[in-house]
Amino acid sequence: MNEDFEDQLRLAIRHDDVEIAADTDAAIRNGRQIVRGRRIGWGVAACAVVAAAALLLPGLAQRGVPGVPVEPGATTSASPASGVLAGTEWNAVKLEGAALRPGTSITLRFGDGWVDGFGGCNDFGYTTADGKITAGAYHQDGDRLSIAPVATTTKGCANGVSDQEGRFLQAIPRVDHFLVSSGGLVLQLFGADGGILVQFEPAAPKLERTGWTVTAIKGAPPVPGTRPPSLVFLNGSLSGYDGCNAITGHFSAAGAITVTATTFKLCSDAAISTQADNVKAALEGASRVMVQGDELSLLGRAGTPLLKATSDPARVLAAEGATWHLDNKGGDWGNDTGITIRVNDATLSGKTGCAEYTADFQHAGDTWTIAEPTLQNPHPCPNTVSARSERFLGLLQKVTAVQATEDQLRLVTPDQTLSFSRK
Repeated sequence: MNEDFEDQLRLAIRHDDVEIAADTDAAIRNGRQIVRGRRIGWGVAACAVVAAAALLLPGLAQRGVPGVPVEPGATTSASPASGVLAGTEWNAVKLEGAALRPGTSITLRFGDGWVDGFGGCNDFGYTTADGKITAGAYHQDGDRLSIAPVATTTKGCANGVSDQEGRFLQAIPRVDHFLVSSGGLVLQLFGADGGILVQFEPAAPKLERTGWTVTAIKGAPPVPGTRPPSLVFLNGSLSGYDGCNAITGHFSAAGAITVTATTFKLCSDAAISTQADNVKAALEGASRVMVQGDELSLLGRAGTPLLKATSDPARVLAAEGATWHLDNKGGDWGNDTGITIRVNDATLSGKTGCAEYTADFQHAGDTWTIAEPTLQNPHPCPNTVSARSERFLGLLQKVTAVQATEDQLRLVTPDQTLSFSRK
């Protein structure tokens, strides 16, 4: 290897700020990043990786590296290939280098060790046996990825769609490694020979009827000791709190967020004022909105994180302001309990069957902690109703978690799950 090539490699390393780690596998992965970032010829890809290890870590064993071709015109702002896939959902844009047939779609979702999705005509997913995932299981180790053949439905498809779906389903078990690039906006699945099997873009975020508590703004946590910022997406409208003022706006199905108004309350100190400005800037400047499991991320250009938040069902329940009616029947509950619950931001309220109650509560994600309820204008109740009311109020204080859907609300306690529905 001549000195000019070594100099070029050193320049490439400095240019991309790549640190060569002290093990062979890490050196190989970092070498790949250098090659991708600099777009040097793939005929010298293996030499570049070995040179990176040999120049900076003398004595490492040399090994061959499979070429991973960069698609012509592809972006080079690659994010670390060790990103976690669990909780992400993707739409295919290319299959074996060719665009999908017009009017068709292929989706892929990564769960907790399993995959599922839509092949264009049939749904596919995973199966289990003896508590273990069999078909549709996947394993990720850094940028290495293996996916077991999936189970599918057997709906008939038009010939062209059937062929495309078949090629996709056959490609899945051939996946050897992956790359997430463009700040999380592109996922490529590669075969063992380095060829790109499938290229994806993130699926549109599911924002409708979700509530969130902000956990980080520009990488920093919310101001300690204050009410954290929050966001609610409901019926196409955005409502929220930036730590000082209320925010209103709207959002699209594709995840575009627009802030239309804020209140003008004076913030109590400079830190809170700066936080409020940063929250609004994140909402207005996000070029990508991603929902991965219970986490919401607003990303700027090249995937720069602007804001992160965790799911908080109480936020959307409070925004809806619905009255929920206890469905538990039979036994001590009887057939018509008359017990209800309404969720506000920091309090619960409702009827016990013969009196009204309020209770302070704290919520973090799906975990609720409810204080002892207070009865409003209590008056004597029939014995059966009184016993039922006392039982309900006692169970409220034992609630540990909430499970909320559009039509059902469940409060989980160690003794019993209280199920509510809208009437």
